Amino acid sequence: MDDEQHMVVMKPASAWAQQAKDALDAIERANGGQLPPRFADADKIDHAAFASCVEALVALAPLTGRPVAQDLIDLAGLRPVDEILFRE
Repeated sequence: MDDEQHMVVMKPASAWAQQAKDALDAIERANGGQLPPRFADADKIDHAAFASCVEALVALAPLTGRPVAQDLIDLAGLRPVDEILFRE
């Protein structure tokens, strides 16, 4: 793959929204029935659900006009698809 190509993951916005909802539900269950006061605190409660929610929010950002803070992306451990698939 040359430097000019890019990869994206495509799925309907409704699927990304459901992913975010499911992740928030999992975080809430893991935290005794309530969401943590700060979203970043969800990482310590259920990292997989937190990362899934952040992934969905990043995917939805162009539609919502609400970018996800880089510190949340870093905390979730998100990386570009091509970085993961084409590591040398």
